[in-house]
Amino acid sequence: MSEFVNRDSIEILDGVYLTRSTASPVWQAYFRVDGRTYRKTTKKRDFDQAKMVALELFYNARRTGDLVQATKAIPFTKLADVYESYVAKRMRSRYHVDTMKRHLLPYFCDVKDIAKIDQGAVTRYVDWRTSKSEKVPTPQTLNRENTVLRQMLEHAVEQGWIEKAPKVPHLSERLTRRRRRHFTTDEYRTLLRTARRRIARAKTDPLQRHTLWQRQLLYDVILFLSNSGLRVDELRTLKWRNVDFESEQVVLEQAGKTQSNRRLFVRASGMLALKRIRDRRQAWLDEHGSDERIDAHHNVTTLQNGNTVKSFSTGFDGLLAECGFHYAKIEEKHTLTSLRHTYATFSLTRRRGKRASMRALAKQMGTSERMIQQHYGHDEIGDYEDELRGLVGMNDT
Repeated sequence: MSEFVNRDSIEILDGVYLTRSTASPVWQAYFRVDGRTYRKTTKKRDFDQAKMVALELFYNARRTGDLVQATKAIPFTKLADVYESYVAKRMRSRYHVDTMKRHLLPYFCDVKDIAKIDQGAVTRYVDWRTSKSEKVPTPQTLNRENTVLRQMLEHAVEQGWIEKAPKVPHLSERLTRRRRRHFTTDEYRTLLRTARRRIARAKTDPLQRHTLWQRQLLYDVILFLSNSGLRVDELRTLKWRNVDFESEQVVLEQAGKTQSNRRLFVRASGMLALKRIRDRRQAWLDEHGSDERIDAHHNVTTLQNGNTVKSFSTGFDGLLAECGFHYAKIEEKHTLTSLRHTYATFSLTRRRGKRASMRALAKQMGTSERMIQQHYGHDEIGDYEDELRGLVGMNDT
């Protein structure tokens, strides 16, 4: 039984089990005596040795009502250290570690025995977290943070430190989930038309050279994002080495907050926008007598002089204001992320050319089909009228 599998659960005696998961190659003993559940690590990797330990635990529990040795009290700080090492090896750990340090450790740091964390303790923590700051966190935020606590407690179970993890609540997000606004077809045309007008106006004033550069870059960034589905934070980490102009593809490497590694296809207008950014930078180098070529390791979002633009918020807000868009609430205001939503919606509803399937779109955007359905796609029933009326792919008779 030396083979390490995804999950083993083997009954070695009536009601006595040895279990093992990918969290650890060590076997865990599990059984029930007089209605009480016992779960404890055997500290053995070898199946036969683990079986002997598990049987000893079982018969001792039947005889005395307890295990051979009392489980040593594990403080929450030790669980946090062990869990941090665990996630660092198996998943993206930044969010988990940050949540532990910002919220979980300040509250549970004085807990000397994690077995004392019961349902009431979890409920009190959620209440504390909700009232921790003036701005009440949304259910979405609390659910993400609670996932970290839930997985920490489940990891404690896997280690044999506690018998059963208390239930960590999952709050309803239905009434609070807000979709980022996308650009309708008319709004998108207005956005591009206004951006071009602002560029033309800046060209007439020599004193607005830097403003011209910024507006040119913003225009091309808008085109690139709306024709690729890229996240804004992924754009910030995009290097020229990630761009393949010949195949019109972008290959992401540990990009953005999700540390995404994926390949995506960019529509022609998006690639033309990248070429204009590249050509302006190269023209500036040539004009200043430099024999250098553009460094493949430099950021894509740079001005002609090589300065990287870290945020387009001010320029984008000015563009929206000149477009004349009106918003009843600040939450309804367009942002650069709206272009990712626009890409998804246009891909699903385009009138000309083949529409992208949900699966293809999920791979392109580095997300799930469920997220596109619930979050990104702003398509409506009217967008599918031709298909539903049977007008697509039929010959007139």
